[in-house]
Amino acid sequence: LMIRLAVGEEPSTAMAHLAGLKEIQYVFLLDQDVVIAGPAAGWQLDGDGIAVTATGRPVLLLDDLISMLHCTRRNRGQFGCSIDPKRENLAATQAFLARPTGTLKPSQTRKWVERIRDTLGLQDIRVYGIDPSGHAARVIVEADYHMKLLGMGLEPTVDGLTSYLGSIQRRDVPKGIDVLRWWFTLKPASLRQNQSGSAFEFATQVVRLQCENELISRDGSRTGTEDASELNQQFAHQFTQHFEQLRREYPIYWQLENLFRMSLVAGLLQTPEVQATKNWKGHTLADIVQPAQGIAPKEVLSIVNHRVIDRRHVVVGVSGGVTVNVPSALKTIPTAASDRAASA
Repeated sequence: LMIRLAVGEEPSTAMAHLAGLKEIQYVFLLDQDVVIAGPAAGWQLDGDGIAVTATGRPVLLLDDLISMLHCTRRNRGQFGCSIDPKRENLAATQAFLARPTGTLKPSQTRKWVERIRDTLGLQDIRVYGIDPSGHAARVIVEADYHMKLLGMGLEPTVDGLTSYLGSIQRRDVPKGIDVLRWWFTLKPASLRQNQSGSAFEFATQVVRLQCENELISRDGSRTGTEDASELNQQFAHQFTQHFEQLRREYPIYWQLENLFRMSLVAGLLQTPEVQATKNWKGHTLADIVQPAQGIAPKEVLSIVNHRVIDRRHVVVGVSGGVTVNVPSALKTIPTAASDRAASA
């Protein structure tokens, strides 16, 4: 790859797709090289232009790895996104919901819900720590948005995962609009290392979903409570618990998982312990290659859904995003009882 780049050539197709690597399972830090290991397979482009194996599983991209190397160097491995309702639209929605409606007929209810969606309007997309126009940014935004569709009952879930809206009972009916915050982050103990610190093994899953309930004032400002209702916690827990099933059903979650793993690899190369003991510079690629750029998304339709329980209207909106802090995740890496990872 470095030779091709040095003479002005683009990476080969195999290089651009990391030879069909489907998942990073191990990282070996040798004296002269870094070895990333895991299962690989042939691939082809699907209808959306995504490189996938015969089973529809996305393969890793060199472009995403470069994005994570840049993020580690420039932003200490901290990146993410948020999709949030506009303050003025939340205020208008609060005011609309405060009006008495009486008993609505089914046809009136549909128009009422449409009015709520119109009032909420578009939500703002913010990407930080990585190029907002790059492929990695598209992955985290799409995964975040799709997760919210699942939570609001607007996309089919998997067995064992009930949407938040579908789990609400009579005793749970909120007043006004209930705004939740859901966001993806790294699971604790996503890595473990061997005794010598030269080999690392990834956990089966490194992504988890976290949650919080938010308070909405009359002017539309949102205040985090640092707490979550039982139902909110239940959805986040179930989503994390069934993430492997979700990955099989919706490949965007495999792309998110792969991106999180690459962020940890990039972070490992910059830890003081590695920098002090190895004879190589981990960011050569980041010095000479920039991630490909596209169009950065700015806004997206609000995700809001509605249920009627015992003639009472339940309106639920959602915010949140993706929050990755690699240095924090790498502070404490468990050491395996044996050097299984090193000899795998």
